[in-house]
Amino acid sequence: MVNHALECHNCRSFLDFGDVTSYVPRIFFPFSGAGSMHGLAEAVRGLAAREGVIAAVVVSPDGLPVHHAGPATDAEALAALAATLLRPAVRLGESASAGALSRVVFEFDRRLAVLAAVRGDNWLLLLTDPDADLGTLLYDLRRDSPALAALL
Repeated sequence: MVNHALECHNCRSFLDFGDVTSYVPRIFFPFSGAGSMHGLAEAVRGLAAREGVIAAVVVSPDGLPVHHAGPATDAEALAALAATLLRPAVRLGESASAGALSRVVFEFDRRLAVLAAVRGDNWLLLLTDPDADLGTLLYDLRRDSPALAALL
C-alpha cells in the first residue's frame, strides 16, 4: 500500500528551479526610487521595519550617520563605533591577502550587529534581535546591495 501523503514531500513546484521567481520574498527594498536621498531614506526605513531588525544606519567613511531608522538608537554613536571597528578589520583582510571586506556579523548576548559594505567606504549597520532570520537577511543584503549602492 502506498502512502499518498508522502508522495509529494518534494513536489515539482518546490524543486523546479527553472522558474525565475524567487521563493524568498522580495521585501528588502520597498522604495519607490523617486530621487536618490528620498529613496535611500525610504530603503533604510524599510530595512528597520523588517521583522527582527531593530535599527538600520548607513555609515559614512567619516563615521557619521547618512540615514538611520529604528526606535531608541543613538545613530551618531553607532556610526562612529562601526567606522572605528571597520578600519582594523579592513587592515586584517589586507594583511591576510583575504580581499575586500564585504560583511561582518557581531553576535552579542542580546543583539546581532551586521555591517555590510555598500559603496566606497560607506557601510550599512543593522541591529537585530538574536533570533532574527539572519540567513535571509544576509542573502538579501548580498542580492540587493547594488540597489542600495545606487542610492548613495
